[in-house]
Amino acid sequence: MQRKLTLLFIKLCVFLFLGITCNLFSIFAQQTTSFRSFKNTVSIELKTRKALELWEYYLRNDVDSLQLVASELAKSKNRTSFSHAVSKRIFGCFQVRKGKILEGISLLKESKIYFLSIGDMQLLCEELNELGIAYYLQGDLETAAFYFKSSLTTGVQSPKETDAFLAEVNLAKVYIAKKDFKQASAILHHYIFNAKELKKWESVANGYAVLADINLNLEKHEQAKVFCKKQLFFANKGKALNLKINALNNQALIFYFEGENQKSLELFYELLSIRKRQNLPAKIYDAYYNLSSFYVEENPVLADLFMDSCVAVATTGNNLQLELEAFYFKRDELNIKNLTKQITDLEVKIQTLNQQNEKEREELTLLLNQEIIPFEENNSWIVFSILGGLILIIVLFIRYLLT
Repeated sequence: MQRKLTLLFIKLCVFLFLGITCNLFSIFAQQTTSFRSFKNTVSIELKTRKALELWEYYLRNDVDSLQLVASELAKSKNRTSFSHAVSKRIFGCFQVRKGKILEGISLLKESKIYFLSIGDMQLLCEELNELGIAYYLQGDLETAAFYFKSSLTTGVQSPKETDAFLAEVNLAKVYIAKKDFKQASAILHHYIFNAKELKKWESVANGYAVLADINLNLEKHEQAKVFCKKQLFFANKGKALNLKINALNNQALIFYFEGENQKSLELFYELLSIRKRQNLPAKIYDAYYNLSSFYVEENPVLADLFMDSCVAVATTGNNLQLELEAFYFKRDELNIKNLTKQITDLEVKIQTLNQQNEKEREELTLLLNQEIIPFEENNSWIVFSILGGLILIIVLFIRYLLT
């Protein structure tokens, strides 16, 4: 009888332990990227982690929803320093992509300081990459390159394996803007190789898209077409909306290279319509730029009108780099004279920005050179709960035997 009771007690303890463990893992597994799940989450720690999942998803699919996530997280009654920093990051990314670059940079800097202070290498790596994007759009290529390189350095210490090359594709864009196509190409081939190794098809597609851009700059149209087709192939393996839209752009280029101008033009106009609905200045700029490039030889007057739209979009969004690129196009491709003042003024503004941000680059270099204890993302609450359950069972079992 005693033996039966003992076995019964052991089975009961094991059942309780397994029940606790399964419940904990069930809670962990149910972390989804749905907005409803995020909004209804009570635990501020778990809610903040879900916000980061949504941040990554919405960046690629629905930028407008970033504002909703940031707002919902910011108004949480039990918010912490961590949740506050994450909400600032998400809203900062939204502001940058909506053309409010200065406001976005300010928010991203605040969250950067917090992620640096807690030594979270993954969040810091992503933050530095986002700041690089902001400075690139603003026109300060030196500071943009600095942040992208800092992101890569930090990414090596991140637990997320893709962070080691996360910023490479953006750094390549800086070298393209500087007309250093050889360096840009080398970086992109390294980026694509690593992305293929990890089967990150969206990253592979993005890499080929930028390689196509390099060859367009070099007027190597056949090679550009090859990379456009590769981008299309890998884009079909991914699910992100932006990737699908970029694939449309590359399909339009392929049609153009193959002499199917009407099909190409129809896609370029479709892309402009899509980008206007998305209301992302940098993307709208790209759509106008494509149409201007299409009409350069056939209808220079119309090409100039589309490039004027590029200038207007870039000016409104304070995108000095894009604005300068548009004026270069007007001067070099459309042979429009008397643009010296506009180009010189923009170059001076960009140089001034570079000088103003030099101190910021130096300060961040000092901070990054200090010893940072990496924050390791883990599920310690699960581990401690399981250990606690085991200890409780052992204690109860010993007490039972002694009674």
